[in-house]
Amino acid sequence: MGKNDRKDKYKDDEMKKYKKGQKDDKKHEDFNRILEKIQVQLQLQEQQQKEF
Repeated sequence: MGKNDRKDKYKDDEMKKYKKGQKDDKKHEDFNRILEKIQVQLQLQEQQQKEF
């Protein structure tokens, strides 16, 4: 096991962390979209109740 092997393993680990971060960002975006949809639904319901 030479010096380069350790360097490659480090690069692989960093890449895995980076990719996991990307996935977490996507989950966060999806979550925000869902929250926005819920807020719109609530606003619509409030408007409908005021009209009655």
